[in-house]
Amino acid sequence: MENGFASSTHVAFDEARSPNVRDPENLLYPCDAVAAQYQPGCYHNIHMNQATTLREKGIRNRDTWNSEVVGACKKAGNMQAPCYEGVGSYFALNEFPVESAVSQCLSLEGAANVRACIFGYGYALSAWGRTDEALRICRTLKGDDLKYACYESVA
Repeated sequence: MENGFASSTHVAFDEARSPNVRDPENLLYPCDAVAAQYQPGCYHNIHMNQATTLREKGIRNRDTWNSEVVGACKKAGNMQAPCYEGVGSYFALNEFPVESAVSQCLSLEGAANVRACIFGYGYALSAWGRTDEALRICRTLKGDDLKYACYESVA
């Protein structure tokens, strides 16, 4: 799913929407258009689509990107947490400084969203062979909930 979203320009999701996989006016598309049972997996990887969409719109500034994506995830309803997993993954894959990425995750509204962002961050680090770095971050986090989410992402 992530590879298709990141590199494809046309994927058909339903009859009602354009087959274009990105919508410059809706950073939640196509995840808000797929069947409910597939949305968590889609949102987990939506950061790739969002980054491409924002790049296509000429937005390259990290602060502006963060504002756009966090704003979009706030509108994701019951899919906010999976959307914020994608934000955490974005931080890791785009090599945000650790302090910045963790700080950004910790500043999100809602404990579930913070945990999801930390999970996404650790997951992406581990998936890209940076497990030692993820474990170091897990050890620095305060609170059992955050440590659990972080260590779970490494497993």
